[in-house]
Amino acid sequence: MPQKKTIAIGIIALAIVSSVGIFVFISKNKSDTPTSGDIIALNDTEKQQYLSNEWQKVLVSLQSVSTSTSASTEPLDQSHTAQLARDIFAQYLLLQQNDVAINEEVAKRVAENSIANTQTKAEPSQYTQKNLNIDVSEGKQSISAYNNALVGVFKKRTLQNVDEPLTILYTSLENKDESLLKKLDPVIKSTDVLITDLLAVPVPQNMTALHLELINNYQNVLWALRAIANTYTDPVVSLSAVSVYQTYLDAVSVSLEKINTYLQKNS
Repeated sequence: MPQKKTIAIGIIALAIVSSVGIFVFISKNKSDTPTSGDIIALNDTEKQQYLSNEWQKVLVSLQSVSTSTSASTEPLDQSHTAQLARDIFAQYLLLQQNDVAINEEVAKRVAENSIANTQTKAEPSQYTQKNLNIDVSEGKQSISAYNNALVGVFKKRTLQNVDEPLTILYTSLENKDESLLKKLDPVIKSTDVLITDLLAVPVPQNMTALHLELINNYQNVLWALRAIANTYTDPVVSLSAVSVYQTYLDAVSVSLEKINTYLQKNS
């Protein structure tokens, strides 16, 4: 398996390339940078609205340059990489407005704040017990039926001879070939359908917590796989996904061990 550090360097390079146009635009348009008099009198809500408007002006201007049109109806890019760039730009405007010199320490703080804000938005969704097919009957018969159903799901959905996802990503970055990430599609589809099958399995009432934990751990894996597959369009989220992918896989293994232990004790 390739080193996470090597993969991270490649993804960070993509993120930098994605954002470079924005900062080139800023450097070429210093006269458009707001002065203290522009926003000093605004409250926090108004200030954020102002910054949002300023960002949209930048984006529309960039789109105008690239499309040679006088107006654009394209919506704002909502990828986390774009959100990160907008957040950094907003902080840049505030620093300029307050005449703060941007040294190494300030730049580091801006980056840390922006990344923290982005990470809180880039999280997998989770299921609840309401989503489960709960078997209200009790006894060894329901546990045995659950065991058989679980074995059937994994036999049906387990893929054979599939490349490891992080290896696929590393190869794609090394060869600068986005199309290689298509190899993740079967893994993503299989994991997605596996989750659907697990949600349909009748679960003994005493095992709902264990089964739900398993499903949500697979849901985390699915989120990471999809984020990795979108490395070239949203590298910020991909970087986050790479950092937790193995942790999510390990959590799945732990959940399966818990379920196996329960079945052995209660079958």
